[in-house]
Amino acid sequence: MNKLKNFDVRDEKDYKITVHMLKDYNAINEEIVQLMKESAASQES
Repeated sequence: MNKLKNFDVRDEKDYKITVHMLKDYNAINEEIVQLMKESAASQES
């Protein structure tokens, strides 16, 4: 995430790579949240 500080949005290739990275990062976070919810639910029962 440190690289984002020196990030030039005028560079379309960099922009597309960064947006793709952030989407992947978000998808991974959503998966982790889902797994944690399932784990918590299974522990309750």
